[in-house]
Formats: sequence, structure tokens, C-alpha cells
Amino acid sequence: MLLCFVLGFLQDLLLGFSQSREVMDGALPDPDSYMRLVRLHDMMAAHAPLQAVARDASGAGTVLAWSHLLDSLLLLLAWPLGWFLDPTKSLLWAGILLGPLSVGLLCASTAWACAPLTDPAWRWTTAVVALTYAPIVDYALPGVIHHHILVALSATSTVGWAFRGAGGRASAGWQAGLWAAIGLWFSPETMPFTLMAFGALGLGWMTARPERAAGRSVCAMGTALLLVVMLVVAVDPPSGGFWAPQIDRVSIVYVWMGLACLCIGWAAWALDRAGFAGVRRVVIGGFLAAVLLGAWILRYPSVTLGPSGLLTREQSRAFFGLIAEMAPADTVSTFLSTVLPGLLGAAVVIAMALRRRTVLWGYAVLCSLFVVALGITHIRFGTYGAVLGAGALPVALSPLRHRFGPAHFRAKALLRIGVAAVFLLGPFAGLLADDGSDDDHDTVCSVRAAVPLLAPFAGQVVLADVDDTPELLYRTGVLTVGSLYHSNIAGFMRLRAAWRSAASRVEPEALRNTGAAAILACPGAARSLLVQDLPPQTLLDQLDQDRPPPWLALVARGADGSTLYRVR
Repeated sequence: MLLCFVLGFLQDLLLGFSQSREVMDGALPDPDSYMRLVRLHDMMAAHAPLQAVARDASGAGTVLAWSHLLDSLLLLLAWPLGWFLDPTKSLLWAGILLGPLSVGLLCASTAWACAPLTDPAWRWTTAVVALTYAPIVDYALPGVIHHHILVALSATSTVGWAFRGAGGRASAGWQAGLWAAIGLWFSPETMPFTLMAFGALGLGWMTARPERAAGRSVCAMGTALLLVVMLVVAVDPPSGGFWAPQIDRVSIVYVWMGLACLCIGWAAWALDRAGFAGVRRVVIGGFLAAVLLGAWILRYPSVTLGPSGLLTREQSRAFFGLIAEMAPADTVSTFLSTVLPGLLGAAVVIAMALRRRTVLWGYAVLCSLFVVALGITHIRFGTYGAVLGAGALPVALSPLRHRFGPAHFRAKALLRIGVAAVFLLGPFAGLLADDGSDDDHDTVCSVRAAVPLLAPFAGQVVLADVDDTPELLYRTGVLTVGSLYHSNIAGFMRLRAAWRSAASRVEPEALRNTGAAAILACPGAARSLLVQDLPPQTLLDQLDQDRPPPWLALVARGADGSTLYRVR
């Protein structure tokens, strides 16, 4: 595990070396990283945990669904750095270190999770192959201040402990429940993996003899999950309070899920104590599990839809249509780089199931196919398939030691090289595939170049590209109209309506609704997805073509083409 951590950590630093100077200078790779730092700066200024970013939504503030667990880890990393650096730099360096540390831990956790199925001589390959998979690297490079790698780490640890618990190790249930609760605290998107791990323990109990420890494992996971989730909600409640049923962060919704798992676990233990065996045990336990978890889903049906369950159909289409990581893997390059690692991992699981021929391995096949389907529907969830593929490589290599004797050394070596090449080069080909999906932009404007232009508008609302909102909040003192966070859907819809307003000789009502005093534009930029379904006569099209309407007055132009207008 230590070797895998070091390999993952060092590889990540090497991959980010080409951009190291820009990142150390504060040029972060994506908007979410800036938004995370904005909220952390606000928290440090207020000396209190906050859930909102005050200057977004035209000054009304945007509540972010992110939990405070990652915020706490970043502040902990920044604390010793603060002895030598100012608070802004110490937080920046904590964010830079987060990616390498997270991916190192993920590599170690993945190697540990598949250890019962692998030869120790090949577990290090997990760390090597993981850092060739785009769904992992994209969220792990230095300067990417995301929770996605830590979420995958939590899910991997939960599944690893559940695998051991299903094999009869009673204490593993406590660890599985703890890691499941930590994953939910990072992000409720781990909920399916929590239920899959709990289902594995349940199946292990159903197929085991009553006197074995499987029932205690199910009971332990349900108990640990409920206790830790209740503690998390107590110390980090949602913005609406302890009883607010928010599905996008740990709330009473997941307390009820933990309670259902607790009842199922204690029922399994009680059935074992009562001496139930055979079909009666399976029927009673399966019926109770279906009723309790089914009742939870019926109570909170939107939990099955994720964040889109919080939006109307129109809002969901307008909002998620702009987020690249929520798009499906519908091109050759994205399929190879995002989905193929999971497919390779699923193929290994299927091969293991064909050899073992047990109910648990059949269940593992269904779970692995579900993970692959997640990556197909949304690129963002390709990380879980990539972890599956990384863990599957040492599993595929390990049996080769026993299949060939010393006389077949050359055949064994060639087969190992072939298997490793498929895992390494197959998904990597997706980065080289050119399917024409990327369009060249004529002009690229940077927020940093626009900072001097915006200085006179500190404290006033500025309408700008929605992707620039976090960096504007990080670098300037202006107020922004909206951002790509579903809890700020009202601000986003106002921003969208303003940019889509038709050409007119007077200020459109949609723009007045934003309260904007100025507009930041980028003439010559490629046409935005915000307006692609409309004729090219919107406000955004006019400014892209450098044809401002009469109710706008030019303030200044930046060296990179950024143009600032004042609303008359």
C-alpha cells in the first residue's frame, strides 16, 4: 500500500509538472476549484463554517451543496503552511497538494481492496495503470481542488471491507459502515455504492450457514452507518436545518436510509440467533430488506434521480446541458478514455464469476456492469469505472504465475505484456482519437486579463460567462449574476435569460432582473451553448460580434480581447 501511494503521488506530480508554474501562480484548471477557495476564504474571514458564497446570485448568495469535510481537510493541510505563507497562499498550496495526496491514497486503497484476489508481486500495477486513465487524472492533477477522488476512495474502501465481511469477517462490517458514512459526507453520489456493499453483505449472509459471522457483519455495517450519519448531520447539518430533507448532501434522508440498514442488519442477526435456516431464512431476510429499502425510496423518490430531482425538466435541460462532465460518453474518444477502463474491469469480474460460479460473484458482475453504465450516461462517473479497471489489472495478472510452469516462461511473459498493454494502451487511445468533437475557438479571453477593467465595479453586479463566475469571485470584488451550481438555479436562469434576450434598442427586462451594472464580453469567441437553439440575434451574439446595442457604453478593452460595457 505504501508503494502504491508513493507511485501514485509521484506520477501525479510528474503529470502536472508542465502546468506547475501557472498553478503555483494561482491559475487553477477548473471553475469548481476557484469556488472552493472562495468559500474557504469567506469562512476564514468570518471565523465560522459557511455554506454560501455571498457575492453570487446578484449579491443574494449561493448555497453550495458541498459538505465541510473536504473544507476541513484543506484547512488542516493549510495550517502548517500558514507558518510560512499568507492565508491565501497557504490555501492555494493546500489545494495543489490535495490531488497528489488523494490519488496516492486512492491507489493504495484500490490495491488493498483487491488484495485477496491478487498476487503481492503485481499489486503495484494498480498505481501505474490508474494514472493513465483520464477519468482519474482529470480530477487528481495538482491544483484541481475536487472531492471526486476522495469520493472514489471512500467507495473503494467501503466495497473492500464489504468484500471481506461477506467472506465471514465480522469486524469488517463496522469498517464498511464507517467508510460508507464518510463517502456520503463527501457526496451522496456514493449512495449506490453503499447499497451495493450492503447488498453484498446481505447476500453473503443469505448464502452462509447461520452459525457463521455473516449476520454480525450485516448488523455491524447497518449500525455503524446509522450512528456515523447521525453524527455527521448533527455537526454539519444542511442549510435548512437538521430536519431538512436535502438529497444533495447528508441530511435526514440518509439518516432514514441508515435506519433501514440498521433494521435489516439486526433482523439478520436475530434470525441467526433464532436458528432459522434454508429457504425460510432467505425469504424472510430478503422480504424485510425489500420492504424497508423500498419504503425509504418511496418516501424520497427524487433520491434516485440525483441533483436533477431538485430541478424542473426545463431547468434540468438548460442547466446540465452546459456541464461537459455530465454529458454522455457518446463519441469514440470519450468512450475509449472514459468507459473502456470499466469495461476491462467488468470483463475480469465476469471471468472470475465464470470460474467461481457463486451467487456473490454473479452479484459482483451486475454491480460492475452498473458501474460501466454510470460512465456511459455521465462522463463524470467514469472515475468509478477507471478504479474498477485499475484494480482489475493485478487480478488479471496474478493467475498467470500458476497457469504456466518454468518451461513456459516466455509464453507467460508475453501474455503478461499483452494483458498489461490492453489495460494501459486501450483507454489511452481515447486521448489520441480525433473524432471531430472539439471545435477550435477563434478567441479565448481570460478572467485574469479582465481584473484591471473590473476594479471600478467592485461591489456592483457584472454579467459574464457563467463558467467565469467562480474565478471572478476569486480574483475581483464584483458581484456575479449566477453560476453552474444547482442550488443556485434561480440565479443561473436569470443569467441565461439575460444572455438569450433578443436584440432591442432599450435595456431588456431580463437584464434588468439581474441588477447588472456592467457586462463582460469576449468578442470573437465561439458561439455559446446557452444560445445555440436560438437565431443569432441574442444579446450574447451581438457582443460576440462586437455589435453592442445602444444601451451599452464601452468602458475598456483588455489586451486579450476582453471587453467591458457599462449599462447606461
